[in-house]
Amino acid sequence: MVLTASLMKQAAEEVGNAYTNRRELTERMGRTCRYPYRRSRSSSYLTMAGAEQGQGAQTIIRPQPGPQTAFLASPADIAIDGGSAGGGKTWALLMEPLRHIANPQFGAVFFRRSTVQVRNEGGPIGASPKEHVLQWSFPSGASVSFAHLEPDKTVLKWQGSQIPLICCDELTHFSAKQFWYMVSLNRYLSGVRPYTRATCNPDADSWVAELISWWIDQDTGLPIPERAGVLRWFVRIGDAIIWCDSPQDQKRCSSGASRCQRTRAAT
Repeated sequence: MVLTASLMKQAAEEVGNAYTNRRELTERMGRTCRYPYRRSRSSSYLTMAGAEQGQGAQTIIRPQPGPQTAFLASPADIAIDGGSAGGGKTWALLMEPLRHIANPQFGAVFFRRSTVQVRNEGGPIGASPKEHVLQWSFPSGASVSFAHLEPDKTVLKWQGSQIPLICCDELTHFSAKQFWYMVSLNRYLSGVRPYTRATCNPDADSWVAELISWWIDQDTGLPIPERAGVLRWFVRIGDAIIWCDSPQDQKRCSSGASRCQRTRAAT
């Protein structure tokens, strides 16, 4: 799941080969990480290569330096990007599947809690397609879909699915049960190691606050800068999460467990 250091230098280059690089550069273990909250700012980063050349200049789309770039470069199985409205979280989330669209077996699904949130102006889509099904197919055969999970039991409609990339916009709007059920469907033999990406706004009362508590200063409620993007491993047995500091610790924690989920995470 490790991305190339030249992430998104040019979108046209990345979508053609990055999914292969991600597979080749990662080990077969699970980890997690998280990125610091940021203040509102312009959500997209557009530059004109040779702008002085006028309309013939090349348009290059890049993530903003800082949290947006770090989020897109994370090698974690689960990465969560938090911050206030307007910080570019959803934009970064929408860029994530572009690296894989040359892979005919690839598919990604973006989830919001309700259909209204999916279709709202300024939401993940920003416009409504004519088709009833919110799915975009690329010439290679790769696809990106948008869906809701309202009410909780909606997750059962996805039973048996295999989704290489799961993107949850506004994670705090989902229940923990929904999230972990969908993570169990994060699988596929597409050459892309299955992974999950999520965004959220600060919410001290959400189950997400407990999930990412290691990265947050519990006295101030603010992120701990030196822990931003740091990978941690965990084992999930039932509803209990056991955190580990290395793959070796993770293996020891999961040994003897009849049924567990091993993952690496970052925030």
